[in-house]
Amino acid sequence: MGDVITSAVQLACPHKAPIATVPAGKLTASSSPVLQAAEVQSGTLSCPADKPCLKVASVGGSSAKLTIGGSPAAISPLDAATNIGPVSTVPAAVKLKAS
Repeated sequence: MGDVITSAVQLACPHKAPIATVPAGKLTASSSPVLQAAEVQSGTLSCPADKPCLKVASVGGSSAKLTIGGSPAAISPLDAATNIGPVSTVPAAVKLKAS
């Protein structure tokens, strides 16, 4: 399983416009809510480009084993794209450790 994507990770469209997500907050890693893949896909953005990104069109980076409220967690590499191109993540995802 890849590292989890939390709300601390900045998601951006190919034009560097931020993608805002609203995490459910049921699971945290490094004090930040872990995002569900569906929360990434429903993220909102206001892209200023001449040919703007309108929405997150697809999310392929999701866990088959880790779920949050029955929905797959978003994991890295986050294989997500807008209607124009790939979504970038900064900083890197968080590695979960059992304690």
